[in-house]
Amino acid sequence: MAEAIMLGGWGGSSSIVAQERLIIQQRVQQRLREKQRARGFEAEQSDWLEQSVYRTATKGSTDTSASVTSEVSRASTESATSYYFSSNSGQNHTHDNTSAWRRGDVAGQVPAFQSDMMQTPRTVSNNTTAPANAMMNSISSASTGSSTQPSLQPQTQQDSNADLLRDPYELRHGRRYLRELAYPLPVDLPEIQRQNLRTLLGCAVFGRAVCAPKVTKKVPTKVLEVGCGSAYWSARCHEYFTSLGHHSVSFTGLDVAPLAPDLKKQGVNWTFVQHDIRRNPWPFDDESFDFIMLKDLSLVVPLGSAYQHFLDQCIRLLQVGGTLEMWESDHVLRSLLPHPAPPPNVKQRSDHEMAVQTGTFLIGPGTPFAPAQNKYLTHANTWISEALDRRKLPPMPCARVANIMYQEPESLSEVGIRRVAIPLGELRWERDRGKPGQGEEGSPNGTGKGKERERNMSPDQVALRQTALLSVVQMIESLEPLLKEVSGKNSEEWGHWWASMMADLMDPTRGAISGECLEMGAWWATKIDEE
Repeated sequence: MAEAIMLGGWGGSSSIVAQERLIIQQRVQQRLREKQRARGFEAEQSDWLEQSVYRTATKGSTDTSASVTSEVSRASTESATSYYFSSNSGQNHTHDNTSAWRRGDVAGQVPAFQSDMMQTPRTVSNNTTAPANAMMNSISSASTGSSTQPSLQPQTQQDSNADLLRDPYELRHGRRYLRELAYPLPVDLPEIQRQNLRTLLGCAVFGRAVCAPKVTKKVPTKVLEVGCGSAYWSARCHEYFTSLGHHSVSFTGLDVAPLAPDLKKQGVNWTFVQHDIRRNPWPFDDESFDFIMLKDLSLVVPLGSAYQHFLDQCIRLLQVGGTLEMWESDHVLRSLLPHPAPPPNVKQRSDHEMAVQTGTFLIGPGTPFAPAQNKYLTHANTWISEALDRRKLPPMPCARVANIMYQEPESLSEVGIRRVAIPLGELRWERDRGKPGQGEEGSPNGTGKGKERERNMSPDQVALRQTALLSVVQMIESLEPLLKEVSGKNSEEWGHWWASMMADLMDPTRGAISGECLEMGAWWATKIDEE
């Protein structure tokens, strides 16, 4: 049934979803107790995301901005209603049951392409600091040559690494995590859905799966996606290159967890390599790739020497003349203030047109921001900042990626930047000043008159913003154990805060109407000959 949803078209998906829900309800009545509160919007959206990883290679549609935003619209429309009611009522048993099934709690209901991920994980205590301490000790040992366990022999280290690759998961806080790693997010299906949504949002606001201009003019032959996860970006990029007439581009995914499906079955020239990126060197020869993508890895590698070793490996594997590209999104949100948009130059004209089309805003050096105004997002910002600071992880990675590339002048040149703000709803000042993303003269807050003063956004623009909001909420949910720890809230207090937050954010008259936005960015550079 799961494969039918993944490989089939949209026509029959609704009936399949209905049958699936009925099966889930019957099984849950026998096996599961009622959850304390609603936990996500996986019901309809999960079916779409399971299908989408495979659909990109089977349908062969052109990856234009219109088709991408259309998919965002479908995903958001199908999920928003169920998520709103389940998060506010607290009585939606079908939703709770479905959440349990998505986490693999119901036997016999594991989606086919996630069978490797859904292997029985180890059960450990709910200590949220132990993995972080273990990771920092490992990083320190790798970078300094010292060891926190003097008696540990090289052969024992190899055995430990082999054991991690063979069984990388453990169960904490009722969700599946990577063991022995400081990575703070779970690796279960709900979190993979959130990551896939962020990838889809990036493709929508950037207009394609890659941002480096030279890549669209000279398509690479060998692509490496570091920390590939579900390999959804690789599938997207394959679809984009195929639309340009290049069908044989080789894609390689590198990750410690075997979450990616076999894209070979869908016509992608695909190879997956399982490796712990903390262990250098990575299992590739020098200059093996002419394009390397680092997407949403800000929570994978701590700041400091560990990140420098990580970047050195990427540069080592990149061919001279090849492109290194990074995509990131901030974990702490800010509010975008009303401002006139500067006239776009020739190079930015297409970016400006895409921002107008999607109802988003380009971020430049003078773009004014203020701290988030919504009190619940303010709470989340404070807790996220503290939790990530404790683990030496950046709460706002978009502010530092460019500096990372500029600090490699002997290896990287032609650094390019594109940053975009996606509002989480219709902004208060948009309602008074015209269409989203444009005004009387194309300004994001122009004084628009007549038809320009239409308040309604297009369905794709609404879907884009709803999807951004839902992905933000899912991020808070994925970080729940860390946020409960730093906030000092017990389960009952957290449940009350969560319900109040959902009631506020999902109300279009109260929620994120003061400019709160999700900031995303893409950065790219070309490797030069160091000699």
